[in-house]
Amino acid sequence: MIAIDWNPTHRFLRQFAGLFVLFFAAIGAVRFFKDDPTTAYVLWSIAPVGLVGLAWPTFMRYVYVTWMALFFPLGWTVSMVILSSIYYLVVSPIGLIMRLCGHDPCARRPDPAATSYWKPRQPAANVQRYFRQF
Repeated sequence: MIAIDWNPTHRFLRQFAGLFVLFFAAIGAVRFFKDDPTTAYVLWSIAPVGLVGLAWPTFMRYVYVTWMALFFPLGWTVSMVILSSIYYLVVSPIGLIMRLCGHDPCARRPDPAATSYWKPRQPAANVQRYFRQF
C-alpha cells in the first residue's frame, strides 16, 4: 500500500511547490478562458503559495501534509470504487458467462474415471533456457 511521506525532503517539497504553482495557474487559465474569471482569480491567488514554497521549503511542508491528509483518503476511496466496479461489472460477468457456457480454462473439472490429474510434459531440451527468461 502507498504510504504518505510525512517528512519529505527539501528537494521533494520544492518539486511539490513548482507543481503546485503550475497546477493552480493552469486550472486558473482554463477557467478564465471558459468565461469564469472569478474562479480563475481565486485559483491564481492560491498559486503564489507555491512560489513561497520554492523559496522556503519548510513552509511548503505544512501545505504538503495538509494536502495529503485531505486528498489521500479521497484518492484511496475513488481507487477502490473504480477497481470494485471493474471487477463486479466486467470480470465477474465474463467469468459467469464462461461458466454458464461450460468453458473451463484451468481444466479443473473433476473426472471420476481419471486415475491421476498429472499432465505429462516433455522435459526441457536445453536446461540453459532457464537462465534466459526473456
